[in-house]
Amino acid sequence: MKFNQLTAFLCTAAMLGACAPAAAAPMTVCAADELQTSAATSGVCGDNLTWEYNRTTHSLNIRGTGPMYSWDKIDDIPWWQCYLYYGSAPASVNISSGVTSIGKLAFAGHADIDSIKIPDTVTSIGECAFLGCTDLTSVTIPKSVTEWGPSCFYKCSSLRSITFEDGLTTIGECAFMACTSIEKVTIPASVTKVGTGAFLLCSGLTGVEVSPDNTAYSSVDGILFSKNQNVLIYYPNKAGASYVIPDTVLGISGFAFSDCTQLKDVTIPPQVILIGEGCFSSVSETGSQITPRKDLTLHVAEGSKAESYAKENNLTYQASAAKGPITTQPKVDPYTLGDPTGDGSINAEDATMILVAAARIGTGGESGLTSQEFAAADIDSNNAINAMDATAILRFAAAMGTGTASDIRDYT
Repeated sequence: MKFNQLTAFLCTAAMLGACAPAAAAPMTVCAADELQTSAATSGVCGDNLTWEYNRTTHSLNIRGTGPMYSWDKIDDIPWWQCYLYYGSAPASVNISSGVTSIGKLAFAGHADIDSIKIPDTVTSIGECAFLGCTDLTSVTIPKSVTEWGPSCFYKCSSLRSITFEDGLTTIGECAFMACTSIEKVTIPASVTKVGTGAFLLCSGLTGVEVSPDNTAYSSVDGILFSKNQNVLIYYPNKAGASYVIPDTVLGISGFAFSDCTQLKDVTIPPQVILIGEGCFSSVSETGSQITPRKDLTLHVAEGSKAESYAKENNLTYQASAAKGPITTQPKVDPYTLGDPTGDGSINAEDATMILVAAARIGTGGESGLTSQEFAAADIDSNNAINAMDATAILRFAAAMGTGTASDIRDYT
C-alpha cells in the first residue's frame, strides 16, 4: 500500500479552506434581510456555557462547565458578530475553570486576540480553533489536553512562546503549522506522541529540545529523534548547509526536512529503509502543494533505499559505493509476525502500514486492518499497535541486512 502522509495526517487544502476566514478585517453583510445595526454581546456557547463580550475592554469571558459548542462556519460563531457589527474584536479571552473543551473554529480569524488562558479543565482543542490569531504571542497548553483537532494554532504568525505543561502526553497533528515566529520548543518528559506536521512550516524554528527524562523522544543539536534515535522526526531550519544523518537512523519521518531552507546537502546512510513522503520537498502554506527541492543534494549509497527514493521523487542526488552491506528485506511466510502487508517480506512497507493504522486509531477511528493483519502488526503482543511496533520492524529489518538479527520481538 502507498502511504500518503499528507492525506493521512496533515491539513489538506480543502480542510483549511473550510476553516479559514475570508478576511481578518470586519466583513460586510450583503443580503438586505441580514443587515443589522447591533449584535448581541452575550449569549450561550455550550449547553452549560455562557459568553460575554466587553466592548470597552475588548475582553471575551466564557464561563460555566462542560464542553463548548463547535462551529462549521465562522459566521456562526456568536462573538464573531461583534467583530462584524462593532468593528472591534476581542483582544483577550478568559476561559473559566470548568470549561472542558474549546470548539472547532472557536476563535478562528480573530486576529486581535493577543492573550488566551486555557484552564486545566480543558481536555480537547477543536480543529482550527485559533486559526489566524495573528496577534497571539504566547500560549500555555495545560497537561489536561489530550485531544487536538488539526491546525489548532495554524498560522498564528506572531506566536513566539509555547509552554507545554509537564504531564501533557500528546502534541496534535499540524497543531502549530505555519507559526513562523516560533524559535524554540521544549518537549517535556511526559509527552509520548508528537503528531505529524506539528511544527510543519515553522520556518523560524531553529531547535527542538526534549527533556532527558522523556521515554519516547530525544533531541540532538535541536533535531528531533525517537528516543533511541532510530527515527529522525523533524529537522528544524537551523544554521548549516550540510548534514550527515547518524548511522543509528533507520527511518525518516514524512516532511522531516521540509522547513530546512538553509540546508543544501544531506548524507543518508545505507541502512535507512524507511523515508516518508515529502521529506526533501517544499510544502505550500496550505499543505496542498508538495514540490521537490532542486537546491538540495542527497548523498546516498548505490543500491540503497535512499537512492531509489531520490529517483522516484525526482530529487538531485549523488550515489557512491556503499562501505557496508545494504539492508535486505528478509523473506518470511505471509502474515508472519512483522509482515502485516502479507507480501512475504518484513520491510518499510509493513512499518508504514502500522503507522497509518495507528493514526486512524489515534483520531478515534478503526485501524482498517483485518484480524490477521493486526496480529502480524502487534509485535509486542499487547493488543495495540503503535509507533513502537513500526520501529521494531525497522530495527529488525536493518539487523537482517547485517546478518545479526534475532527474534523480532527482541527489537521492541
